[in-house]
Amino acid sequence: MFKYVIRFRWFILALVAAGTVSFALALPKLKFDPDAEAYVPKHHPMRVFWAEAKERFGLGREIIVAVDTQRSDGVFTPHMLAAIRDLTEGIKALDGVIADEVRSLSDAEAIVGREDGLDVVPFYEEPPKTLEEARAIRDEVFRNTVYVNRLVSEDGSIAVILVKAHHAFRDTPTEVYQQVADYVAKHPIEGARILIAGNPAVEAVFGRQMAADLERLIPMAMFVVVTVLFLCFRGVSFSGLAIRTVAAAALVGAWQAWSGNVALGGLALTALAVAMLTVRGVLLPSLVVVVSVVWTWGMQALLGMPVYIAGTLVPPLLLAIGCADGIHILERYFEKAATCDDRERVVVSTMNELWRPVVLTALTTAAGFGSLAAGNMTVYQVFGLTTGFGILVAMVMSLTLLPAMLVMLPLPRSPRRSVSIRVVPGALMALGRWVEARRRLVLAAGIVLVVIFRIAAGNLHIDYSWVDSLAPGSSVREADRVLRERYGGTTPLNVIVRAPEPGGIKDPALLEAMDRVLAELAEHPQVGDTRSIAEYLKRMNQAMNADRPEAFRIPDSRELVAQYLLLYSMSGDPGELDDMVDYDYQAANMAIRSRSDRLRVLDDLVDTTESLLDR
Repeated sequence: MFKYVIRFRWFILALVAAGTVSFALALPKLKFDPDAEAYVPKHHPMRVFWAEAKERFGLGREIIVAVDTQRSDGVFTPHMLAAIRDLTEGIKALDGVIADEVRSLSDAEAIVGREDGLDVVPFYEEPPKTLEEARAIRDEVFRNTVYVNRLVSEDGSIAVILVKAHHAFRDTPTEVYQQVADYVAKHPIEGARILIAGNPAVEAVFGRQMAADLERLIPMAMFVVVTVLFLCFRGVSFSGLAIRTVAAAALVGAWQAWSGNVALGGLALTALAVAMLTVRGVLLPSLVVVVSVVWTWGMQALLGMPVYIAGTLVPPLLLAIGCADGIHILERYFEKAATCDDRERVVVSTMNELWRPVVLTALTTAAGFGSLAAGNMTVYQVFGLTTGFGILVAMVMSLTLLPAMLVMLPLPRSPRRSVSIRVVPGALMALGRWVEARRRLVLAAGIVLVVIFRIAAGNLHIDYSWVDSLAPGSSVREADRVLRERYGGTTPLNVIVRAPEPGGIKDPALLEAMDRVLAELAEHPQVGDTRSIAEYLKRMNQAMNADRPEAFRIPDSRELVAQYLLLYSMSGDPGELDDMVDYDYQAANMAIRSRSDRLRVLDDLVDTTESLLDR
């Protein structure tokens, strides 16, 4: 077979070059997707349930824009309330934002009682002129407790604007986040800092962080591969390497200075990597793994498969795994070149001896990664398939491209003995003799270690936080910390209650049960805010009873509940309740906001909620 590889080497080179260029042109289409939902199987009941809840209640991942005055009641001044109104109106005008569903103090409505019924009025239509007017607005806001820790913090130092993406952007809310972030950056507020948080913000920053990590990881992995190849197949002396490094540093430094992007670390690594390049020992196997990475991500881009978080490991993995075949082939190539002057015979003989282990190791490794496709999680399915594909590409390139290029080069003038030949085999043989002499002791020690580690593994805990995975100092991470400590948190949970028949949510007994569950959940140290249709009805009942504190409760009868809801829909914005109850009052949403997005915290909240619901 390899005689044909040699015979058609120019065709192989042209074919590989054409394929590489084609896949490289597709790389700009590759998209990074840090969406947390991708980690939940598509047909998992919770994901199906969430999709239904989004459709029924218009739920979406909210972008939280917080105006932090950093002082108690700092929000309630004429200047701040005017600034909040202007910022809200500006955000409403952005593409992708559902203007009618933007919520802030400037367009929220107070529930107030009148002699002739219930009225729903804005907290303010025009910003107040005096501090006394601003204080009056504050009092009205805190009478409507449904907005506390939702649109304003308990101490009045933070005001929040809640932003939802339009349906066309529902699957890519990070695009809307970027528009909001750009707008906020251009419209600062004197005397306050503007923070942006929420899942879309975390995902957007995480996506940029993924790209930045790749910009570091791929060159570092490539440098390690080049270094290993150089040490295995050193073609120059170390003094020669030093001279080549200085020359390469001058060239790379001149290029960086011309491009205006000088980085000393990058200069040193790039110069050393360039200096270590030798055609046979370093450049050819490096080319094989680079081609495999380009083909893998190019194919992924053409198929429209995004790069999830786990996918950022694919290039470093391929660089590390893909060069192994090249090392084996070149090692045997140099051995045969020392005893034969016919380069075609050397290459063909080398490949005939090694193609089986190369194929078998690649197939087993690719099958191992490919087995992830049998799972239910899209993230790991894509990761397994792309990594397995890349390993197979590296195998094919090692069996075709590498020998095609080797046969075009003259044989090395003198045999090159790798560092591994001189050092590693001797050490391994000594270790093997030691193990053979003490095989029972080694076996017993191995069994003991397995038992110890198995017991220790029982203490492992699965935990993760998207926010804490952001780089320290990230603006979104800082925003989340502030809102976690002084506001109701940024991580939403939703409990959907279904009644047996339309109108069932109006049952006072059911409303009382919902209210009790949320009241007990509010005592949880990690719960920052709870909200349901029950709280709105309690405020309506209080407003209709002269704002007496004891009237802050669920109305006594189903008819009274229906009457209050009718009055509210006639005098206020019915859209305010869209995310609380569906149109026929058969399902209701109990909204909970956690102060942490840690998996263990959320698991505890879910368990606590389920236990309360089972009572």
